[in-house]
Amino acid sequence: MIGVVGNSWTLVEPNLPTIDWTCPSGIIDCNKKDIIFQNLAEWEFYDPGPFSGRNSSIYWYDKGIWKLARLAEVAEEFGAPDIAQTMRNTLKGYLEELLLAKVPNPWVYEPVWGGVLPQDSLLSFWIDYGSGWYNDHHFHLGYMLYCIAVVSKADPQWGINLKPRIVDLLRDIVNPVMDKYFPATRHMDLFVSHSWAGGLFSGSRNQESSSEAVNAYYGTYVYGLSIGDTHIADVGRVLLATEIRGAQKYWHMKSSTTIYQSPFKDNTVVGILWEDGANYGTFFSGDPQDIHLIQMIPFSPISETLLSQDWVEQQFPVLERTRTKGWEDLVTANQAIIDPTNAWTNAFTVSFGAGTTLPHTLYWIATRPSNGPGQRCTKTYPLIPCTGTCCPDLVSVSSAGLSDGNYAYFKKDYRILFQNPSRGFNVAVLSVPLHNVLKTTTFDTYGDPDASKAMLTYIQSLSTGSLVLIGVQDSVATPVSNEVLSALTMLGAKLGGKIAFRDSYALIGYKGQNVLQEVLKPSGQGPAVASNQFNCL
Repeated sequence: MIGVVGNSWTLVEPNLPTIDWTCPSGIIDCNKKDIIFQNLAEWEFYDPGPFSGRNSSIYWYDKGIWKLARLAEVAEEFGAPDIAQTMRNTLKGYLEELLLAKVPNPWVYEPVWGGVLPQDSLLSFWIDYGSGWYNDHHFHLGYMLYCIAVVSKADPQWGINLKPRIVDLLRDIVNPVMDKYFPATRHMDLFVSHSWAGGLFSGSRNQESSSEAVNAYYGTYVYGLSIGDTHIADVGRVLLATEIRGAQKYWHMKSSTTIYQSPFKDNTVVGILWEDGANYGTFFSGDPQDIHLIQMIPFSPISETLLSQDWVEQQFPVLERTRTKGWEDLVTANQAIIDPTNAWTNAFTVSFGAGTTLPHTLYWIATRPSNGPGQRCTKTYPLIPCTGTCCPDLVSVSSAGLSDGNYAYFKKDYRILFQNPSRGFNVAVLSVPLHNVLKTTTFDTYGDPDASKAMLTYIQSLSTGSLVLIGVQDSVATPVSNEVLSALTMLGAKLGGKIAFRDSYALIGYKGQNVLQEVLKPSGQGPAVASNQFNCL
């Protein structure tokens, strides 16, 4: 090493990222786009709930709202602004609670080291992964900054009005103001070209998740874009480029690397990088899938720049050969970079954890450049209000008993009609011919001895010709009571008397007329889906 003396240093990042909000390749296959949208629409009214407060993890909460923010962006990209706005409205309320300190465990300014942290994290190192000791702040805030950016993009004035609060959070990890209250870059070490995650501890500095560090500066970048603040955007973009360069050099081990030697470099990925060494492991697990995927989460548009295909071509076979069970959803997203065809199939067979969803994973898979060249599918999914005398709508009911998914979905052209179904017979009454929701209710005949009689009274009160949708969630009391059987018969049902414990059952029918469609699936044989296309003659 050669010492150099000078009055200033100039950092040059030759490859600034060009990706901002969307995956640049887009979706080629319109059929897959339809499937993604159908799954996306089911999340319109997803509610992560408020931050619960005392001793709670802001990291895990931010991951939960981040997945809603990503779906809102996909909905916007798909030309479904109504769904995107519903999701953003949910985000906005919870973000305001956090930013305006309306939660039991608010952020506070800590003057000794100059930072913002959850109040309770000062009480114990074990709260929120040592946040009170300045551990992992960029990991935690990156998810939230992205959520703020998504809301601000659609409502820039909201982001500008709350800018003083937002920038105080931002300055904890990236200080675009350069004053005495916060360090310039708490985690980023510009000399080594990557961040260190460890806080106020003796010994070697370290960083585990290089990809969550990337996510922090990506959130900074798009927040600046969302409110038209070019300075914040530029600072975020430069640090984003630096972190990606460092991650690819020190964490992504290609066979050509001269930094590491075999057999260590044969693992293809570093789990934890220290100032004086590197580990193939994590702080929480030694399982290969955890080691590999902690360097990839969260999968977002910027991941396309971070996770190069030539590295994944070496990395993924090592993961497949050595991994155990777990993180199957993320393994599928990893696979998609080099094998989107099989990843698409696999996505429908895995369960999804706290940080992602099926529609977002399908979007990631369908936008991989490895899908090959082709014309981008430009189909959009706007909500077209029907105000005439005829509405050509596709109406459907999906029912899943406890053993088959435990849900009930009511949809019109894939938009959710019934927001909060629960155990029992869920009933929606639609207007004719516009097919708008008039009222919804649930009769829990399994848990309420009076529900059967109440259901009969309710159906009897409807006018002849009323359009009624029914979907069972979890289970109903069986054998079906005479009152319930009578109520279903009024809608033209033929299978009501055959419903057994935890069966899936869906019906669309007019009161006093023949049923349009009725589907019964025994428990363990999958969901029941009833649908009807209302056409204009």
